[in-house]
Amino acid sequence: MPLPSSPSYRSARALRPSFEPLENRLVLFAATGYEWADPSVSFSYIPEGATAEGYTNTLFSKLDGIAPTEVWQREFARALQTWANVSNLNFHEVADNGDPSGSSGVVQDNGRFGDIRLGAHALDGPLAYAYYPVSYNDLGGDIFIDPKFNYQVGSGYDLYSVLLHEAGHSIGLGHSGGSVMNSSYQGILTGLTADDIAGVQSIYGARSEDAFDAAASNNSRQSASALQLGADGSLSVDADLTSMADVDFYQIVAPDGGDGTLSVSVDASGLSLLAPRVNVYDASGALVGSADVGGAYGTTAELVITGVAAGDVYYVMADGATTDEFGMGAYHLAVDFGGGGSGGGGGGDPTPDPDPTPDPPSAPSADRYEANDSLAQATSLGRFNSKTITDATLHSTSDVDFYSFTARKGGTFQVTAQMDSGADVTLKVYDASGSVVATSTSGSVSVDLASGVAAYASVESPSGVQDQYDLVFEKIGGGGGGGGGKGGPKGGKGGPLKPDMYFADEASRDLVEKIHQHHEEDGPAEQITAIADAALTTATQQGPHRAPVQVAATPARASRVDAALMQLLDSIGERSSADPWFDADEEFGVEPDESGPSTDEAEFESASAHRSVRSDAAVGRA
Repeated sequence: MPLPSSPSYRSARALRPSFEPLENRLVLFAATGYEWADPSVSFSYIPEGATAEGYTNTLFSKLDGIAPTEVWQREFARALQTWANVSNLNFHEVADNGDPSGSSGVVQDNGRFGDIRLGAHALDGPLAYAYYPVSYNDLGGDIFIDPKFNYQVGSGYDLYSVLLHEAGHSIGLGHSGGSVMNSSYQGILTGLTADDIAGVQSIYGARSEDAFDAAASNNSRQSASALQLGADGSLSVDADLTSMADVDFYQIVAPDGGDGTLSVSVDASGLSLLAPRVNVYDASGALVGSADVGGAYGTTAELVITGVAAGDVYYVMADGATTDEFGMGAYHLAVDFGGGGSGGGGGGDPTPDPDPTPDPPSAPSADRYEANDSLAQATSLGRFNSKTITDATLHSTSDVDFYSFTARKGGTFQVTAQMDSGADVTLKVYDASGSVVATSTSGSVSVDLASGVAAYASVESPSGVQDQYDLVFEKIGGGGGGGGGKGGPKGGKGGPLKPDMYFADEASRDLVEKIHQHHEEDGPAEQITAIADAALTTATQQGPHRAPVQVAATPARASRVDAALMQLLDSIGERSSADPWFDADEEFGVEPDESGPSTDEAEFESASAHRSVRSDAAVGRA
């Protein structure tokens, strides 16, 4: 292995891809192909002292030192809700029983702790990291911060900003430049960029109206949705405040046989992080009762009206109690007239006669990807190596759906479209110019795609069938992974939870790259130590503002590289505003693989953690 100062090393470097500064490259959102099966996602806080990835969790002792518990927890909830407000995600808090992180069991809704868990332990370098939402490991979605860093609320290393970025990983997004998902900390964030929004919506869709608004807007008393009471004088419905401007009005009529009271609640608990408010108006529009929870997100607003008489008309308004991120979300509305009979509900018949002749199945409605009926209108699915769409439809006999996408790694991809009914489907793949490069009437094609180059796919029915279909993209070979491509160590295929690493300077980046190469070639520790020496010399010469940069290590890796090297790793680096970014997935060819990481990969990649490696210069500056 040549040293950095040798001619052979310089020659080898000339043959390798160059790295551009972040300012000079356009990086669109990166959808990793991992997502939550159920968009209703729970979260919890790992209890103090519980085991977190083999360490003792110190989340509460760390963050209680910077702000009251309810304040820093609100920052985490606000980070999650920021993503929910632009997508069909809903988050809700659950209790955590303190089981060790990574415990076996059901990945989502396991009843023991949240789908996403927040914890803190020493990370050996990163500011924080998060796991993608994989389907086979309870660590999926979990976020960890390093307690050695000086997190703050609203200043310095702002907790909301850090957790907003990590939450993006927890829902399936990778790094992309110039956005919240930028690979390095960029200062205090106030929300998502258009790129971040496009990314999360490519996975979960834009936030959809509830059934009431979809039928006819109910944003005023005049357009209130008429609700039908049950035989016991009560009802319940699920609905959604889809935007900060959305309010929902419902009309109800008091039944016979009630006890003279009306109980109403708008409940977000277990559904979303909405901080709810409920108002009740009489038939003239006069306010007769109101309740809100202030800033208590994910709770219930409820009230009781007295003096109710049969036939009285009331209007119930559901709204958010705040003007911040918690002013919207899913909720459950419950109404109870105190045991009344099967009273009215907007004048309708409470027990309509059933239709003896059911209507034939209707054609599926247009999906959330419409309008995408041409190459020019193609729905962007982002950048990935694998992705599955399960809710697309051909909603008319002439519907053709187009999608654009970019291969995260070059190689051979299998693209498959399958109708729910099993009907034939025509699938085509196009290159960046719009030329067809593969087509099939059986719904499956294999095609070679280059990394970072746009491609398109189209789906249609040759016989005009209207149906829902699945569309699956899967990288099956080449460009990184088995057989000696730019894959994981020794040509192996990488595991799904790999670090996206940021380095303080090119010298430290090259150093870790060389360590990786040494690991692949089983080179002697003495040689890699010499490389580290050369990198240290380079870093020292770059300027006076040196500060240590740390690269995550595991005991397995430490056994491969001697203690002198590890000390050098802790003492090189420089931070400046023009630092290039570095994505280890890009450089090392790491690919998603449901089978999990190999032993060699786990040694280098630090237990397959998805890490944003930061320098102490970037974090402390002190």
